[in-house]
Amino acid sequence: MKTSANKIPIQNRVASIFVHVTDLRRAAEWYSELLGLPVKEERLNGGPVYWFDIPGTGLILDNNANNRLNPDWREEMKPLIMFSCEDIDEAYAYVTEHGEPLMKPEHHPGMAYFNFLDPDGRAYMVCWSNGVAGSELDESNEPLTTSPIRPRIGGVFVNVRNMKSAAKWISGLLGLACREEDTIQSIYTVPTTTGAAILLDDNRFRQGENYEIPFMFACDDIEAAFQYVSEKGMDVFHGIEGIGVKFFTLRDPDNNLVMVCQDGEEPSGIIDGYTLVQLPVRDLPRAVSFYRDVLGFILEHPERPIEEHAFLRTLSGQGPGLHLLEVESDEYKHDHWYRGEQPVHGLELHSRDVRALHRRLVRAGIRIEAEPYFVEPCGGYVKFYDPDGHLICVNQS
Repeated sequence: MKTSANKIPIQNRVASIFVHVTDLRRAAEWYSELLGLPVKEERLNGGPVYWFDIPGTGLILDNNANNRLNPDWREEMKPLIMFSCEDIDEAYAYVTEHGEPLMKPEHHPGMAYFNFLDPDGRAYMVCWSNGVAGSELDESNEPLTTSPIRPRIGGVFVNVRNMKSAAKWISGLLGLACREEDTIQSIYTVPTTTGAAILLDDNRFRQGENYEIPFMFACDDIEAAFQYVSEKGMDVFHGIEGIGVKFFTLRDPDNNLVMVCQDGEEPSGIIDGYTLVQLPVRDLPRAVSFYRDVLGFILEHPERPIEEHAFLRTLSGQGPGLHLLEVESDEYKHDHWYRGEQPVHGLELHSRDVRALHRRLVRAGIRIEAEPYFVEPCGGYVKFYDPDGHLICVNQS
């Protein structure tokens, strides 16, 4: 769920999320393997964080080594969500009206940030950067990986105790209208302009559970994703669950829980239809005349000369297009084959009346392979050869 940009000092998007770890290298290697990405050694240079360049919402691993050097820092100050801003001082003044700042803006070369608490005591960060605060990569530009788990954070879960008050608070913070009718649900989606949605979740509170699942990665094939992590020996917290929306949960080396989720939509990247059938022909005008005048196809672009190739479609427009490509005789090969001594067709078409079609074929002097016959429950069939010798079967269902 996306929304248009607002005009408040905080950008309504999850720029990045934090995963807090103890061993930065171990965590970087584990998440890299999960996502099928190479480890970037230059980011393991002794600093406290390792980040992943993934589109939409970024992922930052943080061992908090620098934070623990500050005597005023406390463990409850660790944020999950980073928001971006264009002016850190304006954002700080704004947040003081909506939350509890934990610190004044801390300035560093090229960036500044501060943390604050929500009414439930959860820490957030607001960050300004003269480059990119969080991930602003094109959401359509996912890196190529070797894992069925996509390098994309689909949603960030925020555990809450009172859904109505939590929804009102974060909606107010981000300049959104609160949909009170939706606060009776166990998940309330906070729309963002881009990247991961914020998902308020009171399931843990309702069920008396003391763990939380901070975020989820997306995948297109939940079975393939689960097989992948199983083969890698990763620690599965819960196996595949859900109807429509399917997911499973992992435990990283620091016992942080990570969900992998496939929604109920068709997975992307699969074949979802037929576009074109191509047939080689030796005499293009003759072939076009047969498919147009005898079989009833429509010639695409009739204004063009019939030279080298031609595109046709059925009168109804259903099914793939037909591309007739003229070739030399020594390059030609028909599209059917033989099983034993019986020819097997490669192209099967459809007609509402195979008997009427048969009569048209006979009048045109077309070679018939099989007279019309009917098989229950599949319907009627007729088989014939086109002028170039391709065996074609037509079904009446």
